[in-house]
Amino acid sequence: MKRDGHAWFERTAHNTGKTCANGNHRMRYARDAAGGAGTGTSTTLDKAAAGLKPKSMLNLYVLLQRMLNLAVALELLNSNPMQRVPKPKVERTEKPSLSPTQVKSIADNMPQNLRALVVLLYLTGLRIGEALALKWSDVDFDQSKLYVRRSVWRGKEQTPKSRKSIRAKHLLDGLARVFQSHRELCVSKQPEDYLFMNGAGRSYDPDDLRKRVLYPAMDKAGIERKVARSYGFHLFRHSAGSQMQEVTGDLKQTQSFLGHASIGITSDVYVHLQPDSEVESMKKLEETFFNELCSTCTQDRVEGQKRMVN
Repeated sequence: MKRDGHAWFERTAHNTGKTCANGNHRMRYARDAAGGAGTGTSTTLDKAAAGLKPKSMLNLYVLLQRMLNLAVALELLNSNPMQRVPKPKVERTEKPSLSPTQVKSIADNMPQNLRALVVLLYLTGLRIGEALALKWSDVDFDQSKLYVRRSVWRGKEQTPKSRKSIRAKHLLDGLARVFQSHRELCVSKQPEDYLFMNGAGRSYDPDDLRKRVLYPAMDKAGIERKVARSYGFHLFRHSAGSQMQEVTGDLKQTQSFLGHASIGITSDVYVHLQPDSEVESMKKLEETFFNELCSTCTQDRVEGQKRMVN
C-alpha cells in the first residue's frame, strides 16, 4: 500500500467514490482507515469512522473494499484485509412516501415553470440529476420516447449512475401534454437547451431548488418534514417506485422503472420484464392519478407566467 503513496489513493478514491455528494469526507475517512489496512483488523475502521452514522460506516466499508480489491489486482497488496472485517449493519427504517394528492398539492405551490418537474419525477421515477440534465433533444414526441443520457452534479454534466441508468422511458400522452405546456413557458427551447433552465441558461442546482423552492412548497402544502434529508427531490423517486410496486406487484419491473443497477437495490427498498409490460404499468400509473395530478401543469398559463423562478 505504501507504493505509489497518496497519488494512487487520491486517484482510486476519486474514481470509486465520485458519485457521492460527500465524496471529500468519504475520501478523508477512507484515507485514515486505509493507512492501517495492513493490520487486517476492524479497529482501524472503527477509529477512522468514529462518530459516523451507520449508513456512513457502510458507505466507507464499501469504498474501502473496492479500493483494496483494486490494490490486490494491481499487486500492491497480497490480499484485501477488509475481507476479515465484519460488514457494518444498518437498521432498516421506513422511508416516507407521498400520495398523488400530496404530490399535486406540492406542484400547485411550485412556481409555474417548475411544476412539470414535479410531475416528471413522480411519473417516471427519474433521479433529480437526471431530470435536470434533460434537454429538448432527449424528448421525442413523434416516437413517444424520453431518453435519459446524462446527469448533472454540481453544475457539471456526467454519465448517469450506472449502465442501466442510461435508458429510454416511454413518453405517454399525458406527460407529453405536460411537456408541451411547459415548453410554452420556456424562453429558449432549442434542441440543446435544458428542459428546466435558469435565467443564466444553465441547469438548476438541485440543492438550491430544494431549499429555495421545494421546501416552501411543502410547507404551504402542509407536509411536515420530519427528517430533512428524507424530504428532498429523491422523495418523488421513492414515491414513484412505491406506486409502481403497488400497481404491478412486480419487483423486476420496478427495478427497470427506476433504472437500478441490480434487483438487490430495489428489493432493499421496495418490497422477467418485457418492454411492453413497462408501458402498460406506466399507463396504469397515469390512469390512477394523472388527471388530478397533471391538471396543475396545463391550466392558468397566463397567470402562471407571473409565478416563475429563475
